[in-house]
Amino acid sequence: MKKIERLTDEQEQRLVEFRDEWLGVGLATGPCDMGVVERVVGEFYRRLGHEKPRFWRVESPLQAQLVMNIVSGHGANLLANLRTSLRANLWGNLRSNLVVNLAANLWGNLGANLWDNLRSNLGSNLRDNLVDNLGGESKYVSTYFWGSLDAYWIAYYLFPHLHLRSVHTREQMRLLGLWADLSRSCFWWWAFENVVFVSDRPSEIHRDGEGRLHNLHGPSVSFSDGYRVYRVHGVEMSGHLIEDHSLITPEVIDETDNVEVRRVLIDILGVEKYMSDAQRLGEDERGVLWRKAVQGDEPLVVVEVVNSTPEPDGTCKHYFLRVPPHVRTPTEAVKWTFGVDDYQPQKET
Repeated sequence: MKKIERLTDEQEQRLVEFRDEWLGVGLATGPCDMGVVERVVGEFYRRLGHEKPRFWRVESPLQAQLVMNIVSGHGANLLANLRTSLRANLWGNLRSNLVVNLAANLWGNLGANLWDNLRSNLGSNLRDNLVDNLGGESKYVSTYFWGSLDAYWIAYYLFPHLHLRSVHTREQMRLLGLWADLSRSCFWWWAFENVVFVSDRPSEIHRDGEGRLHNLHGPSVSFSDGYRVYRVHGVEMSGHLIEDHSLITPEVIDETDNVEVRRVLIDILGVEKYMSDAQRLGEDERGVLWRKAVQGDEPLVVVEVVNSTPEPDGTCKHYFLRVPPHVRTPTEAVKWTFGVDDYQPQKET
């Protein structure tokens, strides 16, 4: 079989369309399509020589972990298991964008709706009934399948066969088709001997222009049971600070150990407010240079410049531009900002 060295223009265009189509699958929101899930997973079980399992639909991966731990009698290890099962690879192709500090934020993030839903689903005799359904095997397992987040590898294997040339057998394409149907129909799912837990997809997903999970004013990912994940440009954040920016103060920022989180908080608060107690390094015709020591990070050095064009009310805006710590004068800082060695504008705007 001759190696394909180059795609045609038509194939390249189809590749872009195919990528966007399957990215849409991976980012899909909303409830499961349980009809498709039961059909596909039932076929997987049949191929393995098992009876079709029962299905328990949940509203988020967190809710699934809670239910499985309660049912299996591992409640004492709940938080440890949650951290293990919702670790950095939760988002897979989205590059570990859905990690949260569950030990610190679990109860605040759950919301009342989750517990209402659990109460209605569990019932008074849940444990006895479900242990029976599990066929006596109620041991906690962390193995899971990604559902819609499996889209990346399914697309990888489908595209060449569908749009370049045949590379898979008919049986392989049959299996890929089943996985594709499942990816379009649910989020994570967990397989036991006689029961399968299936999670709905998120109700909302917010990203920035680079595809990272991002929301400055609320959760970047939300599930219908109240479980939320907070990220700003992919950086894990505490929900209460994102929901209420008034809680972000220079003192809170200085007490934050994580450098990435601290930088996000500075951006939200504003450099000017954060630099209110900074050391004045110098002033010249280009502006004022400020420096502030930051624990565990390089010093924060900014140049304060004034927009020479007045606002409608007659005032002139001040801008604070971050520059490298080695900068020693405002003029040097402005030169660095504009990427030139000799900054001598004839007219400032």
